[in-house]
Amino acid sequence: MVDHCIREVETPKDEHHGLRWPEDHGKSNARPSVEPSHDGLDDQALWKGRPPRKLFDRLKTERVIAAGIRVLGDALRAAMPDRTLELVALRVSALLDDAYIWNGHTYIALDCLLTFDEIAGVAAGEAAFTGRDATILRAVEELVRSARLSHETRFALGSQVLSVIVAAGFYRFVATIMQDVPPEPGVPVVPGLEDPEQAAKTYYRRAA
Repeated sequence: MVDHCIREVETPKDEHHGLRWPEDHGKSNARPSVEPSHDGLDDQALWKGRPPRKLFDRLKTERVIAAGIRVLGDALRAAMPDRTLELVALRVSALLDDAYIWNGHTYIALDCLLTFDEIAGVAAGEAAFTGRDATILRAVEELVRSARLSHETRFALGSQVLSVIVAAGFYRFVATIMQDVPPEPGVPVVPGLEDPEQAAKTYYRRAA
């Protein structure tokens, strides 16, 4: 664990997740959590020292709206397991082909919260995962495509249903705001995970 990663806590025994390969190559990680940030999205630790400056710049002409977005982003990080939030962010960006969110959250999540193979799997979709992770990805896809959850997915989410709905909506409107904006300068692009299309190809190639 590198020192810029968010600290890990023990995964509750009743919540299982993991990457699913087409040939039953199962994988799983301990699920990290995060302490509430008192500095909103400016908290450098949450972004590995690279906060989303382009997002801040785009919002600076709408200070009241910007403040609301920062509060909501901070609330989601305080309320949700950090792994779950990154699954939501990455899947929303994959479905909408949003380079800004994809690149930023690949950088945030890689090694600390999700493995290389798991991030590639997020681009491939729900079928790449098992358990709770698959439920989260299915929920995101339903919300992005139809703005509704099926009864089965709503039931499977249980107590997380509201937070997942809000998180998916949050990243969807951030993606809309930033749809024409390239990734943050200086944030490394990971070979094989350059964009959602390449990441999905990486998943299927490595799973073959």
